[in-house]
Amino acid sequence: MPLAAYLESAAPAKRRRHPRRTLRLSSTGGKPDGDAIPLTILNISSAGMLIAGEVEFAKGETIDIDLPQAGRVRAKIVWSSAGQMGCIFAAPISQATLSAVELRSDAGDMPENLLPTALATERFSARLKRLRNRKGLTQADLAEALGVSEPAVCAWELGRSRPRMGRMETLSRLLDVSIADLVGSDARADVPDILAEAKQHIARIVGTTADKIHIMIEI
Repeated sequence: MPLAAYLESAAPAKRRRHPRRTLRLSSTGGKPDGDAIPLTILNISSAGMLIAGEVEFAKGETIDIDLPQAGRVRAKIVWSSAGQMGCIFAAPISQATLSAVELRSDAGDMPENLLPTALATERFSARLKRLRNRKGLTQADLAEALGVSEPAVCAWELGRSRPRMGRMETLSRLLDVSIADLVGSDARADVPDILAEAKQHIARIVGTTADKIHIMIEI
């Protein structure tokens, strides 16, 4: 019984020329002729940043924001939605400023309502470690709950391997996040595991073995 699966892929997203660093840094900023208000920097590169605040600036507006090392920096809002705003700097910021921002940031205490943005740009290994620390769990705790060895969890956090998709549901419950937020934007790396488990599942349903199931993906 041949089975075929067809996946239609979306057009690949454009890569940023300047990689963004995911973080959380409290700052102040506002319109050049207005009062300074609290803002939170969620990610940053030499060319721009993502910020959040209770006051939402409109696309096209110019703001000044305080950055470590650089002081007051001017930026332009290029998009704005649900309290989050993408900005480009009037002039690229220096590597020293980027390092100072990163040193003073605290991604580990990121509020729940900002997690989806951070997770979208964070590698799985770093995300797993951050979420585990946020829950106050050790690698040994996670290993025991999942029925794996502690070195296996360590390898996941070092980016040397990844947990099977079958463990992702349990892992997401332990860390209090959805599977989508846990896996993030680097989910393509899980495709071989997903296909292997799909073959086993289909084989059980139709009463055959996984090696008799062939899945074809057309991209």
